Amino acid sequence: MFLSRAVSNWILFGTCLAVLLAGTGYITVVAVWLDRKDAADQRAAEFEENVRLALWRIDSALTPLIALEAARPPAHFTTYYAVAGSINQAHLAIQDGQVLAPSPLVAFRSPYVQLHFQYEPGGTISSPQAPSGDMLESLRARYGDVVRMEQASRTLERLRSMLDFDLLVAALPPLGEDPSLAIEASVPFLLCCPSMTLADSGSPTDISNPASQPGLVRETGRARNDPTQQWIRSSIEQTQRVKQSELSNQLVGDSSATIPLQNRGAMHHHAALAAVQVPSWNNMKLGGSRMIWNGEELFLMRRVAAAGTEYVQGCWFDWPEMRQWFLEQIGDLLPEAALVPVGDWSAAEASGQTRLLGAAPVGLVPGRLPADQTPLASPTRHSLVIAWCCVLLAVASAIILLKGTIALSDRRAQFVSAVTHELRTPLTTFRMYAEMLAAGMISEERKRGEYLDTLRHEADRLGHLVENVLSYARLDHGRSQGGIEEITVGTLLDRLSDRLRQRSEHAARTLSVEQNAATRELTVRTDVTAVGQILFNLVDNACKYGGSKESSIHVQAAACNGVLEIRVRDDGPGISESVARRLFRPFSKSAEAAAQTAPGIGLGLALSRRLARSLGGDLLLESNNDRGCCFVLSLPR
Repeated sequence: MFLSRAVSNWILFGTCLAVLLAGTGYITVVAVWLDRKDAADQRAAEFEENVRLALWRIDSALTPLIALEAARPPAHFTTYYAVAGSINQAHLAIQDGQVLAPSPLVAFRSPYVQLHFQYEPGGTISSPQAPSGDMLESLRARYGDVVRMEQASRTLERLRSMLDFDLLVAALPPLGEDPSLAIEASVPFLLCCPSMTLADSGSPTDISNPASQPGLVRETGRARNDPTQQWIRSSIEQTQRVKQSELSNQLVGDSSATIPLQNRGAMHHHAALAAVQVPSWNNMKLGGSRMIWNGEELFLMRRVAAAGTEYVQGCWFDWPEMRQWFLEQIGDLLPEAALVPVGDWSAAEASGQTRLLGAAPVGLVPGRLPADQTPLASPTRHSLVIAWCCVLLAVASAIILLKGTIALSDRRAQFVSAVTHELRTPLTTFRMYAEMLAAGMISEERKRGEYLDTLRHEADRLGHLVENVLSYARLDHGRSQGGIEEITVGTLLDRLSDRLRQRSEHAARTLSVEQNAATRELTVRTDVTAVGQILFNLVDNACKYGGSKESSIHVQAAACNGVLEIRVRDDGPGISESVARRLFRPFSKSAEAAAQTAPGIGLGLALSRRLARSLGGDLLLESNNDRGCCFVLSLPR
């Protein structure tokens, strides 16, 4: 079974529409996915940038503290240390070891350092901040801060149970004569002598006497490549940025701290301090500092060897306070961040964990990636909305165009069918009557007159049909119907009445033309031929659909608001609503409809309205009821 052309067109259009919508939908899905991915990548990039800034902030805050602690001279880790090169009031040199000074660490206060300590072989551990015995009494006379010293003593007791000297020595960088260690050994003097830089000559001989140093040693190849040495160089660079006055005060302390033993006023203090044994730091070897975790406690320690004795010196950080300080520093960048200890620093770096601090074995857990906050009104989605609107508009336009084209094609097919039907009837009549008349079969004059009258009527109907089709074609091509002339209403109606009355009489209808004297004298400028064709079509329709043959057709002319209105009214049954909706639509009558009703092709009213509008007026159905219908032709005066 073959499908009709309209159905085939709709199937083809539906297939193309499905492909178009599928393609547009796929592009939309991909575009939205790319937009979300781009937003996610941007969030990830911003998150990583926040992580980098957070690491930089923490390292910037931690590095000066670590550099400060790593740069402390070994002598400061005893409660008193010998002041070398002292002189008395007579400007005479005092023998080294005769003048002692309290360590600056005795009065050192920091919320992030709990204790400084020194570990000796055999398990002896001491702290300059926790003196005992006569040293406690002598320091009380100077500082008076006994409560802190007692707290430091209790902290020192906790520390004794936590650390093991042998394990610490194994965990710290070894001591040696390698020249690369000169960088580590030179760190204490960078803070005291900020003008020093890396020199090209010299070697570490006696770092306990800075005056004997001609300069700092050059870096060797091993020093450049060793990660420990690189970290120390970074610490040195960071330390040089710290204000020298503040660091010098913290390291060296007040110069009045020097206690010449010979000038002490209290004899019992002199006698007590004279018995203090101060370690000798001559020919000292200094190892590199290293941060070590012991459970949840963080230490910075180093190995020191002097006079054949090896020590472990370091400081015990207050990790909870430091952690809280760091998290406050990065709270605006990573509100959900956490800091965790990293026990094996080298293993953590080798595993690819890049979120590690550069200054300490601490890992940064940045928290969750921020949730997707992509706004609905993004440029990509704006473009997609516009694209979809264009596609839907194009689809709607195509549907309307296709529907109109198919409807027009159907109406034209119906028109061809109706025209064929309308032409067949008069042609058949012409042929039959002509053959009968030519054969002499009609002998009576009355019959012959009737046949001739029928032929004339069919010829008029055929001419009227052809005239309507040609007029519609001329209007479609934009050509005018005829000439425009000025004429009075009375003259216009008189000129057209004979033809209208002849059509009415042929249909056994009575035609009445009504106009008053004032209306007859009105002048209009119009195309008389076009007006005659409009009125003839209206009267012809009234004759065909206006009810019984005894009914009347009324033509009334009146002036209203500068417009001439000509009404054509019949006394028929009226027009149904379904027919009224398509009354002025061209080619709306099929051959079947023409066969079931009065003859016609459904073009008269459509042509009449187009003619009226081409004259500057209009044609409307004014009333429609069971007592007939009335059409109004309005023409400009």
